[in-house]
Amino acid sequence: MNKVDLTTLYSAEAALELPNLDDAKYAWFIYSLAALSSSLLQNRQVYIPKPPTSIEKGVSPPGELAFLLKQKNLVPSFVIISEEANQRSVNTTLQWLEENRYFFEHILKDSSFWNQPQIIEWLSWHKKNEWPLRKERFPNIVGPEFEDFVRSLGVREQEELFTIDVLTRGYYYWDSSKENIWLHPVRGFYLPGSEFSQTSEAQPFDSTVIHLIMGALEEKTSFLGRSERMNYWINQIIDAQRLSEQFSLNNPALHHELAKLWKIANWERRVEQVERMFNKYWRYAEPLLEVAPLSLRITVKFLKPLGRHIAEGAEEGAKKIDQKSVERTIETGKRIILLSKKGSDI
Repeated sequence: MNKVDLTTLYSAEAALELPNLDDAKYAWFIYSLAALSSSLLQNRQVYIPKPPTSIEKGVSPPGELAFLLKQKNLVPSFVIISEEANQRSVNTTLQWLEENRYFFEHILKDSSFWNQPQIIEWLSWHKKNEWPLRKERFPNIVGPEFEDFVRSLGVREQEELFTIDVLTRGYYYWDSSKENIWLHPVRGFYLPGSEFSQTSEAQPFDSTVIHLIMGALEEKTSFLGRSERMNYWINQIIDAQRLSEQFSLNNPALHHELAKLWKIANWERRVEQVERMFNKYWRYAEPLLEVAPLSLRITVKFLKPLGRHIAEGAEEGAKKIDQKSVERTIETGKRIILLSKKGSDI
């Protein structure tokens, strides 16, 4: 996909602030950086759709990472659509929100959603880094297009206002981009409806190039500052783009050349370590197997792109947690994968 939403760009920036990537509570940040890397390798440029609020042509996405990417012509200015198309997508979104009001009411009451480590870290980063800029545009933290709907849910806390606003805008981006967009995990995993799930074909986690990029990033930049780490990753992307003109992204020759260029010794082992790290991140999905917050439909959708890791993760965790719980998780996961493969409409 050649578009990602602004929230994904922010989370990729958050990932590049981390000296150590191997911590599952930062899974959404790493997920976003992997998705952005994959999109840049496949498309050379990635486009960020503009928010529904009116915006002038030539305005760039905010943030240091967006600024550095634009300097290298990797992310241009916001993609502007006509006022007519914008209003049509706003109206479509408002209708969709009313049709799915139950989902937003449920999620507000669901403590398991708000207590997830990924949600806590994601909100913490936005409060510190993005909210000051956001409040310049939206004094009430919520965009004006969908504020009436958000307020009608009885939301009061700023964290809840922000999260629900991010979710509502997810559908807007999906509609205005004609479904050609990578949605941030908070949207792709939780918006009701299977169409928002990132398909297994779109997953960046099975790519050796992405594993190599992430492995080199962790090995070579732990001692660097924030801006230096961002520039290192951007140069990685440019190197990989350049070499992919000679070799396909799946060609082992490309992986050897990149490893040599980035001075990564035993790079095959590093790739395996990163793959295991990705698998480990998604063990946080396991609690949702037992008590799906929004019904089994959400659980199936959440696990579709991750299905092959469920049994592996649960079995590896057997040494650390109750064996009976692990067995239940494995069996539940197998049933979900089976239903998912059948395409059952649950």
